[in-house]
Amino acid sequence: MYSTRMMSNLLVQLLILLVSSLVCWSQECNTNEEVYKEVDRPSSCKEILDKYPATPSGYYYLKTSKVYCDMDTEHCGSKGWTRVAHVDMSNKLQSCPGDLNLITSPIHTCGGLTTPGCASAKFSTHGISYSKVCGRVRGYQVGETNAFGPYVNDQGNPGLVMDGILISHGQKQSHIWAYVTGFQRQASDELNYYCPCADYRFNGVVPSFIGNDYYCDSGVDSSPQKGIFYTTPLWNGKGCTPPNFCCSHSGMPWFCKTLPVPTTDYIELRNCQNNNGGVISEDTAVELMELYVK
Repeated sequence: MYSTRMMSNLLVQLLILLVSSLVCWSQECNTNEEVYKEVDRPSSCKEILDKYPATPSGYYYLKTSKVYCDMDTEHCGSKGWTRVAHVDMSNKLQSCPGDLNLITSPIHTCGGLTTPGCASAKFSTHGISYSKVCGRVRGYQVGETNAFGPYVNDQGNPGLVMDGILISHGQKQSHIWAYVTGFQRQASDELNYYCPCADYRFNGVVPSFIGNDYYCDSGVDSSPQKGIFYTTPLWNGKGCTPPNFCCSHSGMPWFCKTLPVPTTDYIELRNCQNNNGGVISEDTAVELMELYVK
């Protein structure tokens, strides 16, 4: 029988082997050594967690690149997510991705274009075959945003059917989720300019390609003005009063989407304005955005 000391030594050796394998993935490894080859790298964060359930969150080397793995948070009810995008404009050194425009005041954020349409940013998914996407967006209303109006019937141009953030994947821009910016929290006459959840009398149309996969919110209770940056955070599940039920989604600001079929597509974020565009009229200013795949 093993003595207590021998058992302790054996456990220590096993722990060292485990840590060594993780270190090889989480730091620069010498690919010329026989003990490590690039082809042996894991293909996803989930693969690492499946093999080593105690792996902490942090940066790891996959087959294609260095990524951040969230091993602790149960996004969509499970762990082991690969982060593909992270924009935090509270860091003043952070630049806006893609062709989004920097807004420096009153909050350091990223806005859209100055004409109708969408500013775009694309994010690699590191060659991972994924079927689930989760994420969150924190943004602010600028000016007279109007949710899904007035060009809701222009299905040929998704960039003109809403104000807010569209998240999609691949060249076909297959829809994942939308963070929509409405006119004001308390609806009145022009109901199609408001979030559908702002009032049960909503008489507009949600574009068919979006369906129910969206959150909608407004940053002002009544009468927004052109060009004014409203500093109330959007899509956080707070600030709604009846008949507005936009805060009823328990997962806000996080979304979770299961795709019909797995894909390795890049993910695209588009900041869209459907009316006159720009900070002089309407915009959605993004302060924080995170996207994960599995």
